Amino acid sequence: MTGGDLLALARAYLEGSGWDVEQHPDEPMLRTVAEAPAGVWTCYVRARADEEQLVFYSVAPRKAPEATRAAVGEFLHRVNYGTIIGNFELDCDDGEIRFKTSIDVEGEALADVQLEKLTTFNVRSMGRYLPLIEAVGDGTATPLEAIERVDAT
Repeated sequence: MTGGDLLALARAYLEGSGWDVEQHPDEPMLRTVAEAPAGVWTCYVRARADEEQLVFYSVAPRKAPEATRAAVGEFLHRVNYGTIIGNFELDCDDGEIRFKTSIDVEGEALADVQLEKLTTFNVRSMGRYLPLIEAVGDGTATPLEAIERVDAT
């Protein structure tokens, strides 16, 4: 399946689910926006044509400040340790935070049910953890305090 085919299927699913989608002008990537009680953030769908993979990213609306970047990284590491599907990523240079889910469809058809799982778990994860990421980034919670708040919910 080509990258264009993957993106066309992803676009059809997203638009059919009520998402506004934009095609990146130069790359095999779509852009959309997610809204949840925790905030609003940008999402990207990237096709990796040679690998026949589709990746969905939720990008946190704020970057981790340099002063608390290590603490945010520790919190994300602690969250990732118990996460089975997907993971948080932190760009240590600029502080960008994103949650990634992906699927390998080599030799298979890509169905809406797979796209629904790819996107829904991703957006729910960012929505669940975003307030805690921001608390650690703002210095109002330590990574351990934030993890305890997750465990309490």
